[in-house]
Amino acid sequence: VSTQSTGSSGINAEYGIAALRSIRKFANLPEDTKEKYTHSKSNYSFGWSHGKERMRNGVPDTAKGSYYANPLGDVITDDQYLKDTFPELYADNIWPTEDQPELEPASRT
Repeated sequence: VSTQSTGSSGINAEYGIAALRSIRKFANLPEDTKEKYTHSKSNYSFGWSHGKERMRNGVPDTAKGSYYANPLGDVITDDQYLKDTFPELYADNIWPTEDQPELEPASRT
């Protein structure tokens, strides 16, 4: 049990700052490194996304970068049919363990 103070969201501010620092570090990696952690089949619902999503007018969203992961678990199902048919919901989480191993634990706190 944490003795750290939390905001109205119940999220420990110290952990939130660590997660933000970690994603910022990831965002500053070379483009070809970050590209290894994208998942086009899920419409970029898992892993790194920057400039992949499109705005209503068709312009790529380059105002922000995001790193998406399912908070319920890294592997939601082993059913390959579900993964192939509904990758936006059932793809496995993608973590940059090779290039930035601290991102996963920072994101889980």
